[in-house]
Amino acid sequence: MGGAEPRPPRTRQEALGELRADHRRYPRREGREQLLLITYTDEQAIEAQKAAPDLIINATMNSAEQLDKLIAAGLKPAYLIAWTGNVEPRPDLWTALAARGVESIFGTNGSRAEGLDYRYWDDGDGWEFSKLAADGLPMLVTSFSDRTSRQLSQEIRAAGGCGF
Repeated sequence: MGGAEPRPPRTRQEALGELRADHRRYPRREGREQLLLITYTDEQAIEAQKAAPDLIINATMNSAEQLDKLIAAGLKPAYLIAWTGNVEPRPDLWTALAARGVESIFGTNGSRAEGLDYRYWDDGDGWEFSKLAADGLPMLVTSFSDRTSRQLSQEIRAAGGCGF
């Protein structure tokens, strides 16, 4: 039958090791890697940072106390971006995380029925995006990047551009 042999299943540790080796091909910016490793549990975030300590880890963060526990377990705030969901803005959490040296990311993306993008743009002005920035949100996931970047152009210029 020809073709390549199927690759045997890898362990999580092997996959992280391969990722660490592969990421060196990408350019650095201001001394930091420009890759973001998304994790879904606290355990994955800790394991990923131990395996690849110079990669930026994205971890779901629901409270400052959760972050404190992760830092105590060895997670480095300088290499962490906190996913704070895509349901309701959480400026108090963004402030608390920033005080501990961690940037937050929030999503307005989602379905027409659930996504904040649609609700924010239905009236045509998108002022809610400027409020997110004013409330301290440094990173945003949106389905409407063209409109939203125009809406936030003043905030982006004031911040000196995107740091990631």
